[in-house]
Amino acid sequence: MRKYRVCFNILALCLVLCLTATIPQHLCAQENDGIELYKAGEYTKAESKLKETLREEPGNTTLRYYLGLSLMYQGSLQEALEELKTAKSEQKKASQRSRPAVPSVYQIDLALAQAHIGLNQFDEAWPKLESARNEDPDSSDVFLFRGVYYYKQKDYKKAIEALEKSISLDAQKAYAYYYVGMAYSETQDVQKMLEAFKIFLQLAPDAPEAPDVKKKYDAAC
Repeated sequence: MRKYRVCFNILALCLVLCLTATIPQHLCAQENDGIELYKAGEYTKAESKLKETLREEPGNTTLRYYLGLSLMYQGSLQEALEELKTAKSEQKKASQRSRPAVPSVYQIDLALAQAHIGLNQFDEAWPKLESARNEDPDSSDVFLFRGVYYYKQKDYKKAIEALEKSISLDAQKAYAYYYVGMAYSETQDVQKMLEAFKIFLQLAPDAPEAPDVKKKYDAAC
């Protein structure tokens, strides 16, 4: 159980780091209250504010999307999934002209994939990962989550391929190094594990996983 919680926390942090930078600056003040709380890491407060506003604007896809993310980061995966599915449904109903900038098809499918992976619903996760890849073929985040998808299923060869692709697209993606290091550890490729962990520690020295990675790194040296 502890291993599951740790794995989910890493997944959630990956998603937050991937998506926070995409929040537009032109959202109205009422929407910004909940979204700014989300950006500040105040996920419980963000959830409360977003739910409050959604009671008045139940069809607001942007707010529902960020509510889903706030719930996901708190570990409420099933509830998050339902909110994200509703956001996806509302997105489909809207015309191209009336759709908000956030969530894009790419963003919401990546978030849905994240929730499904966290719930070990791999058959449901894959189509969302593919949809996100079709929307942005050069997204390092898509390949990062593809790597996590394979890693959680213990297909370490495919996990390494996807994670190395993520790194080739964005060499600053700290958690791609974390997961590829873990995958190399499972395949007994100590040298590549050490290389990956060294970069992870350089990029994310304060990450929750850093102390354990440092121990693993030192023990293998």
